[in-house]
Amino acid sequence: MTNAEEASAHYKELAEQAEALEKRVEEAEKAEQGYVETPRGEVLLEARNLIVGDRNVTYGSPTENFKNIADFFNIRFGHKLAAGETFTATDVADFMILVKVARNIAQTKRDNFVDIAGYAACGYETTLDEN
Repeated sequence: MTNAEEASAHYKELAEQAEALEKRVEEAEKAEQGYVETPRGEVLLEARNLIVGDRNVTYGSPTENFKNIADFFNIRFGHKLAAGETFTATDVADFMILVKVARNIAQTKRDNFVDIAGYAACGYETTLDEN
């Protein structure tokens, strides 16, 4: 093994040890706070990571994105609404939740629950922005 290969192997080993230590510290901090990992916590954490991560960069804020969708709904389905009524960004969040509920009826999948949690959080944010 060359010196470069040895150094690379040693660096990899140190990185793995650091990662393991970091994980143990995180687990100790969680235990200290009485935090116990549960499936519901994992679903919420995954939803959180999705809605505050790259999707926000890709699609804009949830309110902005849902407002754009609401505008299309108003064009397409406006004739079915009562006079003076329009779809809002919050309506779109509700709609997306219902899409995931319907999909979950057809086939229960973890992803549906993750998305429902994410849409619920985004929907709450749209209510704050709309009021």
